[in-house]
Amino acid sequence: MIEIPNVDIFRKSLEKIISQNSVVILDTNILVSAFIFQGKPGQVYDLVLHKKIKAITSNILLTELQETLIKTFD
Repeated sequence: MIEIPNVDIFRKSLEKIISQNSVVILDTNILVSAFIFQGKPGQVYDLVLHKKIKAITSNILLTELQETLIKTFD
């Protein structure tokens, strides 16, 4: 099996983040990508959902996310 370097680097980064009980900020771009395309943003979002890592946000980011989703799906 051939390893793709970027995937391996991403996997190792996630393992390090999990082992350090890290906190991440998920901005609008990451959340929209996680919801629509999954991929790496989706993997990070799943880690938050499964309480492997913690995420923080703000009213400004949540407002921006709401506006973006309304524009995109309305």
